[in-house]
Amino acid sequence: PARHRFRQMEQHMLSNNMENTTLLHAIISSSSPPAHAGVGYATGDPSVMSLQDLLAPHDHVDYLDLDIQGQEKDVFSDPASVEAVNEKVYALHIGAHSPEIHEELRSLFLSDGWILEMDYPHTPRMEYCDSQVQPGEARFEGDAGAFLQRDRSCLVQTEQGPTYVRDGILSFFNDRFGHLYDLSDVEAGS
Repeated sequence: PARHRFRQMEQHMLSNNMENTTLLHAIISSSSPPAHAGVGYATGDPSVMSLQDLLAPHDHVDYLDLDIQGQEKDVFSDPASVEAVNEKVYALHIGAHSPEIHEELRSLFLSDGWILEMDYPHTPRMEYCDSQVQPGEARFEGDAGAFLQRDRSCLVQTEQGPTYVRDGILSFFNDRFGHLYDLSDVEAGS
């Protein structure tokens, strides 16, 4: 993430006394340098690592949130990445940066036995909808402020209410670790 966003995450973790967590300022890719390096998504000299390297020091990962700016297909086309996630990650949340990537990841993880919890597709009208976003006021130093979507047709109805979903969103539970979760309210394959 951008350096100021990374500092916000660090502050959030400190303010909430979050323990047993790992926060890395890194680019995840199966190629070096990654295709999007230097485009402006990650600033402040992040390290570049594979998903396997990220997961290697951990016996398990409760929750992995990946927003890797279009590198999803590259990373998950590597069987070692998929194997590492299958073996160690309990819950996975991915931002998918194209409709094709969204569908490929959805199919991949469902076919590997993961349980789909959340599935919001990539916004097909992204350019138009982005032009309708109104920046809000900053709440603290370094905050870009909330962004308000002015066109209600750009909002997706979620369980939490109407939300502007720019990238596709997929969240899964790894059924290999299903005994660790109460999944009674989650339908398999839905």
